[in-house]
Amino acid sequence: MRSFTLHRPLKFLIAIPMLLAMAAAALPTPEGPKERALRATVNKFMNEYIAAWKKLDVNAAAKVFETYTLATYTAKDSREDKPVSRKDILATYAQQVRSISKLVGFKAQITKLSVSGGKGMVQIRYMMKATGGFNNPDGKEHMFESLRTSDWVWTSTPKGWRGVSSVTAVNQILLDGKPIKGNP
Repeated sequence: MRSFTLHRPLKFLIAIPMLLAMAAAALPTPEGPKERALRATVNKFMNEYIAAWKKLDVNAAAKVFETYTLATYTAKDSREDKPVSRKDILATYAQQVRSISKLVGFKAQITKLSVSGGKGMVQIRYMMKATGGFNNPDGKEHMFESLRTSDWVWTSTPKGWRGVSSVTAVNQILLDGKPIKGNP
Protein backbone atom coordinates (compact mmCIF):
# COMPACT_ATOMS: atom_id res chain seq x y z
CA MET A 1 0.00 0.00 0.00
CA ARG A 2 1.26 3.36 -0.95
CA SER A 3 1.00 6.37 1.37
CA PHE A 4 1.04 10.00 0.42
CA THR A 5 1.13 13.34 2.19
CA LEU A 6 -1.16 16.25 1.36
CA HIS A 7 0.58 19.53 0.82
CA ARG A 8 -0.48 22.41 3.04
CA PRO A 9 -2.47 24.32 0.38
CA LEU A 10 -4.40 21.16 -0.48
CA LYS A 11 -5.14 20.47 3.21
CA PHE A 12 -6.53 24.00 3.49
CA LEU A 13 -8.77 23.54 0.43
CA ILE A 14 -10.17 20.32 1.85
CA ALA A 15 -10.87 22.03 5.16
CA ILE A 16 -12.84 24.94 3.61
CA PRO A 17 -16.08 23.00 2.90
CA MET A 18 -15.99 21.53 6.39
CA LEU A 19 -15.50 24.97 7.97
CA LEU A 20 -18.31 26.43 5.85
CA ALA A 21 -20.65 23.63 6.90
CA MET A 22 -19.81 24.21 10.57
CA ALA A 23 -20.36 27.97 10.20
CA ALA A 24 -23.72 27.43 8.48
CA ALA A 25 -24.83 25.11 11.29
CA ALA A 26 -23.99 27.82 13.84
CA LEU A 27 -26.07 30.49 12.08
CA PRO A 28 -29.56 31.11 13.42
CA THR A 29 -32.25 29.44 11.38
CA PRO A 30 -34.53 31.78 9.47
CA GLU A 31 -37.69 32.65 11.36
CA GLY A 32 -40.94 31.16 10.18
CA PRO A 33 -44.33 32.93 10.21
CA LYS A 34 -45.04 32.05 13.85
CA GLU A 35 -41.68 33.40 15.02
CA ARG A 36 -42.11 36.57 12.96
CA ALA A 37 -45.62 37.11 14.36
CA LEU A 38 -44.40 36.62 17.94
CA ARG A 39 -41.42 38.95 17.39
CA ALA A 40 -43.73 41.61 15.92
CA THR A 41 -46.12 41.31 18.89
CA VAL A 42 -43.34 41.50 21.49
CA ASN A 43 -41.72 44.48 19.74
CA LYS A 44 -45.07 46.28 19.54
CA PHE A 45 -45.70 45.52 23.23
CA MET A 46 -42.28 46.81 24.27
CA ASN A 47 -42.54 49.96 22.11
CA GLU A 48 -46.00 50.88 23.46
CA TYR A 49 -45.04 50.02 27.04
CA ILE A 50 -41.84 52.07 26.93
CA ALA A 51 -43.65 55.01 25.29
CA ALA A 52 -46.21 55.03 28.14
CA TRP A 53 -43.47 54.90 30.79
CA LYS A 54 -41.51 57.68 29.09
CA LYS A 55 -44.59 59.88 29.56
CA LEU A 56 -44.89 58.55 33.15
CA ASP A 57 -48.47 57.66 32.21
CA VAL A 58 -49.51 54.94 34.67
CA ASN A 59 -52.88 54.35 33.05
CA ALA A 60 -51.41 53.94 29.57
CA ALA A 61 -48.67 51.60 30.84
CA ALA A 62 -51.28 49.50 32.67
CA LYS A 63 -53.50 49.35 29.60
CA VAL A 64 -50.60 48.20 27.40
CA PHE A 65 -49.60 45.57 29.96
CA GLU A 66 -53.19 44.31 30.22
CA THR A 67 -53.53 44.20 26.42
CA TYR A 68 -50.46 42.02 25.88
CA THR A 69 -50.71 39.69 28.90
CA LEU A 70 -53.30 37.19 30.06
CA ALA A 71 -55.34 37.96 33.19
CA THR A 72 -53.57 34.96 34.78
CA TYR A 73 -50.08 36.34 33.97
CA THR A 74 -47.48 35.94 36.71
CA ALA A 75 -43.96 37.30 37.12
CA LYS A 76 -41.22 35.89 39.26
CA ASP A 77 -37.71 36.88 40.25
CA SER A 78 -35.50 33.78 40.06
CA ARG A 79 -34.22 34.50 43.59
CA GLU A 80 -37.71 34.49 45.12
CA ASP A 81 -40.12 31.65 45.76
CA LYS A 82 -43.47 33.22 45.04
CA PRO A 83 -44.66 34.66 41.71
CA VAL A 84 -46.52 37.97 41.58
CA SER A 85 -49.89 38.30 39.80
CA ARG A 86 -50.68 40.77 37.04
CA LYS A 87 -53.11 42.51 39.40
CA ASP A 88 -50.35 43.02 42.01
CA ILE A 89 -47.90 44.27 39.36
CA LEU A 90 -50.40 46.84 38.09
CA ALA A 91 -51.08 47.98 41.67
CA THR A 92 -47.41 49.03 42.04
CA TYR A 93 -47.36 51.28 38.94
CA ALA A 94 -48.68 54.42 40.67
CA GLN A 95 -46.14 54.07 43.48
CA GLN A 96 -43.31 53.57 40.98
CA VAL A 97 -44.28 56.66 39.00
CA ARG A 98 -44.49 58.81 42.15
CA SER A 99 -40.85 57.91 42.86
CA ILE A 100 -39.65 59.07 39.43
CA SER A 101 -39.08 62.72 38.58
CA LYS A 102 -37.55 62.01 35.15
CA LEU A 103 -37.17 58.88 33.06
CA VAL A 104 -33.69 59.26 31.57
CA GLY A 105 -33.76 56.14 29.42
CA PHE A 106 -35.71 52.94 28.88
CA LYS A 107 -34.70 50.30 26.34
CA ALA A 108 -35.67 46.70 25.71
CA GLN A 109 -34.23 44.15 23.33
CA ILE A 110 -35.24 40.63 22.37
CA THR A 111 -32.16 38.44 22.85
CA LYS A 112 -33.73 35.00 22.18
CA LEU A 113 -36.97 33.85 20.60
CA SER A 114 -38.39 30.44 19.76
CA VAL A 115 -41.80 28.95 19.02
CA SER A 116 -43.04 25.40 19.42
CA GLY A 117 -46.67 24.88 18.48
CA GLY A 118 -48.73 27.62 20.10
CA LYS A 119 -46.12 28.38 22.78
CA GLY A 120 -43.37 30.96 22.48
CA MET A 121 -40.28 31.60 24.59
CA VAL A 122 -38.78 35.09 24.48
CA GLN A 123 -35.81 36.45 26.41
CA ILE A 124 -35.89 40.22 26.85
CA ARG A 125 -33.10 42.44 28.18
CA TYR A 126 -34.25 45.72 29.74
CA MET A 127 -32.39 48.82 30.80
CA MET A 128 -34.09 51.67 32.62
CA LYS A 129 -32.54 54.83 34.10
CA ALA A 130 -34.49 57.39 36.09
CA THR A 131 -33.98 60.17 38.59
CA GLY A 132 -36.16 60.64 41.63
CA GLY A 133 -36.52 60.35 45.38
CA PHE A 134 -37.13 56.58 45.44
CA ASN A 135 -38.39 56.66 49.01
CA ASN A 136 -34.96 57.67 50.31
CA PRO A 137 -34.99 59.29 53.74
CA ASP A 138 -32.56 62.02 52.61
CA GLY A 139 -35.23 63.42 50.23
CA LYS A 140 -32.61 64.10 47.55
CA GLU A 141 -32.73 63.17 43.86
CA HIS A 142 -30.86 59.99 42.99
CA MET A 143 -30.05 58.11 39.78
CA PHE A 144 -31.78 54.73 39.67
CA GLU A 145 -30.78 52.06 37.15
CA SER A 146 -32.44 48.72 36.55
CA LEU A 147 -30.82 46.12 34.32
CA ARG A 148 -32.91 42.98 33.83
CA THR A 149 -33.05 39.89 31.70
CA SER A 150 -36.40 38.13 31.74
CA ASP A 151 -37.55 34.89 30.15
CA TRP A 152 -41.15 35.22 28.97
CA VAL A 153 -43.61 32.50 28.02
CA TRP A 154 -46.15 33.57 25.40
CA THR A 155 -49.19 31.73 24.06
CA SER A 156 -51.02 32.06 20.79
CA THR A 157 -54.65 33.09 21.36
CA PRO A 158 -57.49 34.08 19.01
CA LYS A 159 -56.50 37.72 19.78
CA GLY A 160 -52.83 37.07 18.95
CA TRP A 161 -49.80 36.33 21.13
CA ARG A 162 -50.21 37.06 24.86
CA GLY A 163 -47.75 36.90 27.76
CA VAL A 164 -48.39 34.01 30.18
CA SER A 165 -45.51 34.45 32.62
CA SER A 166 -41.99 35.73 33.03
CA VAL A 167 -39.01 34.90 35.20
CA THR A 168 -36.34 37.53 35.75
CA ALA A 169 -33.04 35.70 35.82
CA VAL A 170 -30.73 38.71 36.07
CA ASN A 171 -31.83 41.79 37.94
CA GLN A 172 -29.28 44.39 38.87
CA ILE A 173 -30.51 47.54 40.57
CA LEU A 174 -28.18 50.47 41.12
CA LEU A 175 -28.71 53.67 43.06
CA ASP A 176 -26.22 56.40 42.16
CA GLY A 177 -24.13 53.72 40.42
CA LYS A 178 -23.92 51.43 43.46
CA PRO A 179 -25.79 48.15 43.91
CA ILE A 180 -28.75 48.35 46.24
CA LYS A 181 -28.47 46.02 49.21
CA GLY A 182 -29.99 42.64 48.43
CA ASN A 183 -29.31 42.98 44.68
CA PRO A 184 -26.28 41.75 42.77
